[in-house]
Amino acid sequence: MYIIRDKATRKVIHINPAPLSQGLEGTDIYYLFDSRTMEVGRGEFPEVPEPFHIDAKGNIVPWTLKEKVEAGLVQLPPHQKLVGDQLVEKTLAEKVASGVITLRPEEKLADDQIVPKSVSEQVAEKLIPLTPTQVLDGESIREMTDAEKVAAGFIKLDKTQKVVGREIVPKSRAELAREKLIQLDPDEKLQGEEVIKLTRRQMLDEGRIQLEQYKQEAIERHTQANLEARRKALPDHELLYAAIGALGQDRVAMYRATVEGFLRPLEQAKAAIQKAKDANTVDAVPMKYEQGSDEPRPSTQASPATPATSASRKKK
Repeated sequence: MYIIRDKATRKVIHINPAPLSQGLEGTDIYYLFDSRTMEVGRGEFPEVPEPFHIDAKGNIVPWTLKEKVEAGLVQLPPHQKLVGDQLVEKTLAEKVASGVITLRPEEKLADDQIVPKSVSEQVAEKLIPLTPTQVLDGESIREMTDAEKVAAGFIKLDKTQKVVGREIVPKSRAELAREKLIQLDPDEKLQGEEVIKLTRRQMLDEGRIQLEQYKQEAIERHTQANLEARRKALPDHELLYAAIGALGQDRVAMYRATVEGFLRPLEQAKAAIQKAKDANTVDAVPMKYEQGSDEPRPSTQASPATPATSASRKKK
């Protein structure tokens, strides 16, 4: 079968029942065929399918059931739905959702079955009313405990107390702070259910300290880090030996160069921090203090002359 269809309107113009084995083309199918405005569909069908597509290869493709439903050509029964291109029965949940089945107030869906709601669900939905001093305990209704009566306002507590479960307990610092019953320290902050300690950067960001104070603290940290790095490379006792004249001039000169090698980057860091206009610039100043590769390295062995040996030489 060959079908000639108008490209714009998709209206069938001509039907040629010849078998596809004849391999007809163009005007052999329809003597008025115009490829500019018409298209050819081919397929073996007992009658013309309605509606249909013509695919890229020129084959006639009948509309799927889904397409017919979406176009409103086919109406689905309320209890059925499309899965792929087939009609299947809706699940119980789908029937309830679409209004095919109506549940009673005390009923619900569970595992695609209609079951009674639990006592707790019926209480929550006010299907079962409670008296003022009744509470739901699991799936049972009972009278309140004293602690529950406190929570309900039947018993009054001190401002610093609260009820947890069946007990009366002190409130946390966070709760006391939130209720303005206590004042937090300058470096403390209420966050959710906790009182947290703020870092110095956080205190600066929140305006609790000034930039100059933050910079001074950064300089102190750099100074301490520099000192620790220098002590690792050149212990204090070695400098003491040099200071009291217990070491040779070469060793003293080497120690002096080492100390200066540590002081230079520290002074550079201090200058950068002092010039900083914001905390990010302060934090970006590197805190790496190591003896430079071009600096003379002091020996890790014991000094050739300690104060004691020097004194003994003087006695001799």
